Amino acid sequence: MARKNSRLKKQCEGKKKFASAEEAHKLGVAHLWKQGKVRAPYHCRFCHKWHITTTARGFIKEKMMKEFAI
Repeated sequence: MARKNSRLKKQCEGKKKFASAEEAHKLGVAHLWKQGKVRAPYHCRFCHKWHITTTARGFIKEKMMKEFAI
């Protein structure tokens, strides 16, 4: 378990943290989409906040656009 937590901590360090998926989308994702970069918020299992990750084009972008009414 300690090894898993250490790995999760390393993945979490240095990433910007958001309180909710909506906040992550508004502050971190929306302006990147305008630049043609596809990103999506995800919930971190280590810090229990939200981070932004790269995503596969297509399905995820379409899903996010519907969810956030972009």
